[in-house]
Amino acid sequence: MMLALLGCAKNIQTKEAVQAALVEHLGKVSGLNMSQMKMEVGSVSFRENEAEAAVSFVPNGMDPAQGMQMVYTLERKGDTWAVKAKRGGMHDNAVPPAAPAVGLPPAGHPPVAPPK
Repeated sequence: MMLALLGCAKNIQTKEAVQAALVEHLGKVSGLNMSQMKMEVGSVSFRENEAEAAVSFVPNGMDPAQGMQMVYTLERKGDTWAVKAKRGGMHDNAVPPAAPAVGLPPAGHPPVAPPK
């Protein structure tokens, strides 16, 4: 009986199934107007009940180099994928965060004795 139920499970280990889950997720939580940008799912890797997808976003009419890259981890929920986590968000040539003010140690630096 259990094998019969497993045999009926839908194969969702496809790039298209991952893309559909990402479009649904972004439409609900991001506030992004997806009609104003191109989303492309690059590589997708599957392992057991998880998928990891590299995704690029480029505003319509912009150079792809001006886009950003995200990596999403999805988990299988029945016959669909659900976004579990994401990382990334800056494109390759993004300006790094501003340097700390002159005279101040960087965040996380051990205390420094004042100059004499």
